[in-house]
Amino acid sequence: MYVYFIQAGRTNGLVKIGYAKDPEKRMADLQIGSSLPLRLIYKIKVSGLAEARDKERYFHLKFARQRAHGEWFYCARHLKRMGILQPSQPDTSPERLPESALEHLNSI
Repeated sequence: MYVYFIQAGRTNGLVKIGYAKDPEKRMADLQIGSSLPLRLIYKIKVSGLAEARDKERYFHLKFARQRAHGEWFYCARHLKRMGILQPSQPDTSPERLPESALEHLNSI
């Protein structure tokens, strides 16, 4: 199980924060209904459903002021500051993020 961050469009696009067993499949399912290209920008492996819900809830509350609708947030700028979204590397794999971003998210 994972908590994921999926971005719509380019560097300042909306970000969906959710959880799924397979974030790549979830993104593919979302892509069907999206006119913008989606990309998985980060995923956090969690131990199970309860932890996934807790971490998702944490991020939804953290970015509550940036909520656009549902689970979509205007939080790309904040994710850049946290080191999760790299403006100079738009195709950064969620598996190869800066250590500072990993430390920050794993400490939550």
